[in-house]
Amino acid sequence: TIQACSSMKIFQYLQYGVIPIVSNIGDLPTYIFNGKAGYIAKHTNNDDLTQVIKRALENNEDSIAKVAYAQQYSPKVFSWKSLATKVENVYNQLLKI
Repeated sequence: TIQACSSMKIFQYLQYGVIPIVSNIGDLPTYIFNGKAGYIAKHTNNDDLTQVIKRALENNEDSIAKVAYAQQYSPKVFSWKSLATKVENVYNQLLKI
């Protein structure tokens, strides 16, 4: 799906030090740890997107901190082990039903 593809791309961006700018639609903000590893713009507001891009370009220290956070935490969240644990938890919950 498009959503799955988007999350995989965002994971790749995070691993390679590319700071994603996403809209506040659906799960996209959670993929960048609610703004700790990227920037979030309002999806219906072009002025907000412009301001977010300017902030990303002008605030080097914040951008560097976001890259460091992403490279530290995204492998833990997006790893196969993490995915397997989540699937196992869902499976176990379904067994209880």
